[in-house]
Amino acid sequence: MPIFESAGLSIESEIDLPGLHKKPLGKRQADLEIKLGIAPNVPKSLNSTGAGWEYDGESVWVRVENVGVFHVPQHGPIIVELSPLATPADAALYLVGTILGIALHLRNKIVVHASAVLVADQAVLFCGASGAGKSTIASALEGRGYTVLSDDLCALDVSDSEVFTYSDGRLLKLWQSSLDGLKIDHRKENAVSNRLEKFYVSHDTKCPDRVPISRIYFLYESNSPDAFEIVNLRTADAAAHIFANAYRPGLIKLLRQEALYLQISASLSSQSELYKLSRIKDFSQLATVLDRLEEHWSM
Repeated sequence: MPIFESAGLSIESEIDLPGLHKKPLGKRQADLEIKLGIAPNVPKSLNSTGAGWEYDGESVWVRVENVGVFHVPQHGPIIVELSPLATPADAALYLVGTILGIALHLRNKIVVHASAVLVADQAVLFCGASGAGKSTIASALEGRGYTVLSDDLCALDVSDSEVFTYSDGRLLKLWQSSLDGLKIDHRKENAVSNRLEKFYVSHDTKCPDRVPISRIYFLYESNSPDAFEIVNLRTADAAAHIFANAYRPGLIKLLRQEALYLQISASLSSQSELYKLSRIKDFSQLATVLDRLEEHWSM
């Protein structure tokens, strides 16, 4: 089976995972396996349920209409049971996003909704909800010579009291409007889904495996072209922002990981600089935003 790499994990998958970097496994066992099959039945006794998912204390079941059922255990392979008319490609979109995020949470990994670029041998993260502009800013910075480390999902780890993020070489995912605005339509690859005007975008995959984090920007949209603002966050505010920008924040409480995220927030506050970045989301202003960011990094 092909071996993919993402968020510090080697992933052996029976389903092709577009956008992720393939690599030789060598003699090591994969950290995570993904298999096609029949998902185990959901136990009658459940810890928690929600819209399209169930949790029994050890595994999460995710149901996606017209795609299938994903069984994500704390240990062991992820099982994908496809709906009758679904294809593996339909499942892949969820596997590299939501399902991978759940698998990382279940393995006590810190996961944030962010894209990251390499600046002076350290990682700068841009956090925000879907549509906040994380991928657009990362791609625009790449156009200025910066290396993209990861897109949409960043896994964090602490080693020797230093917080790192993993780079995985995954392809950026950009809406057609962003490709047009950035004038990089020539780098467009396959569509993320035949239902979306969103595409994978090629970029330089040569980057270090993991990088210490120097700065994190939490993205906010402003309605005024002159309202560009970077505000330093206090420790308490930083923790709230880390919680809010976790990849699927509801899982933190569900899995009782509050202490884990408080610990990483405290470590980040002492090691890194955390900011609230407000700017107008307008391609005509993007170059100015990048200029201001580079000025900020030189301070």
